[in-house]
Amino acid sequence: MPESKDWLVNAEPEGSREAIRWGWVTGCFAGGAVLIGLTFLVEAQWTWQGVSTSVLVELGAALALAGVLFLLERRFTRQVEKASERAAQRAAEQVESRIQERTDRLAARLEELQADVMQRVRRRAEEQDSTIAARRPWTGV
Repeated sequence: MPESKDWLVNAEPEGSREAIRWGWVTGCFAGGAVLIGLTFLVEAQWTWQGVSTSVLVELGAALALAGVLFLLERRFTRQVEKASERAAQRAAEQVESRIQERTDRLAARLEELQADVMQRVRRRAEEQDSTIAARRPWTGV
């Protein structure tokens, strides 16, 4: 049995992770910052107030957060993957240790039974030998 249980927990190869598309992340953040900046500009220049500035701020915040949350989500996902790999590794090790423990107990029990059977065979052979020796016609019995 192999020492490493990586084949149990690593279904995909190490280098197969998808690269972060930094253009999209920075684009989302920059677009959000532009919309928020546009809100301040529009409000300062034309003194707009109400729904239109609120919508621009909310859209800008949503776009800016989309890029940041994307990065945080990837980091969180990697941490969850690592934690689940460690948990699966520990579970596999526990199962393996239980199986090894049972195997050792069964091997010890088999040795005991083998010794017992050999002792019975020897005893039976001795009994048969003594019976045969007692009934030999050439011994005068």
